[in-house]
Amino acid sequence: AIALDVSDMWLWGYDVPRERTAMHKKNETIGKLVSKLRKDDDFLTQVEILSKLSQEQYDSIKQLLGVFSNK
Repeated sequence: AIALDVSDMWLWGYDVPRERTAMHKKNETIGKLVSKLRKDDDFLTQVEILSKLSQEQYDSIKQLLGVFSNK
């Protein structure tokens, strides 16, 4: 379903929309992040640090990351 970018339920033959919803895509991203958090202690530490920043600090980091990711 992921490779074809279609709903897994649609592949099973259910009468549902063919497209994967934004929620499906978001859940897949969250799943990948949780997996990385479990495997990579440094990544977990950095996420914990991010979660403790003030909104102003977080916005600054987000802007900086945007420069690196070209978004």
